[in-house]
Amino acid sequence: MVNQAFQPQRFTTEGFGIHLTLELDSQLDISGLNQACPPGQAWLPCSETKADFWIRPGRGHWLLGHRNKVLYQASQHELPDVLRREVHAYIATHSPSHLFIHAAAVQLPHCLLVLPARTYSGKSTLTKAFLDLGYPVLSDEFCVIQESRVYPFPRELLLRDPDQAIKLPPPPPYCDLPPAIFSLKYQKDEPGLAVQPISAGQAVMALIDNCVSARHLTSERLGWLAHFCQKGVAFSGTRGDAALTTQLIIDKTKSEEKWKTH
Repeated sequence: MVNQAFQPQRFTTEGFGIHLTLELDSQLDISGLNQACPPGQAWLPCSETKADFWIRPGRGHWLLGHRNKVLYQASQHELPDVLRREVHAYIATHSPSHLFIHAAAVQLPHCLLVLPARTYSGKSTLTKAFLDLGYPVLSDEFCVIQESRVYPFPRELLLRDPDQAIKLPPPPPYCDLPPAIFSLKYQKDEPGLAVQPISAGQAVMALIDNCVSARHLTSERLGWLAHFCQKGVAFSGTRGDAALTTQLIIDKTKSEEKWKTH
């Protein structure tokens, strides 16, 4: 049962140009909530009087809120994942310095593989197939772009079975390899990979379609995307089995003549 006597304490964290504060009850262990912070950061005690996010006791559960709005009722077991989702979404939406694309990013020897896709598209399954082959995964959730570089946003690789969460190895600090963008739709009956090349402009549109916040698509950030796509290659199509698709993508990117100019 949640103790109704609220004893607040406040913490702060920052990353990607965002400064956040969290208020929660002293009976909660803050270390268990560090997965909600930006990569490599933790919640640190602070003396600030206002909180962006807060966790307060309810009747048999905890209430998670943002400023003056209640977002969720959650058990203590559910709190870390619920807080992580909300804080990461807030950072991705409001970052003044980076552009967040809902995509997986995997570093291959000659390029950065970018897989823009929406939820339930099989993106995590495909990412795991690359991880099993030993390729560094920068993120399964967000491809974070600033100018011509992609920065990691690692988290546990979450498959549909919650008991199958996989901790990712530490990623490189950034990647500035030319991109290979594959905008793929999963087709259950597709045996492997069926794609056609698309132009840099079409690749930009595929990334915009998966941009977390269109409000932050300033002319400067559109310029980032244009330059990013122009220095790489892009394809659109369908894919089937993850293991077979993975090898076909690797083979296709290896055959690209464009890498020889970089």
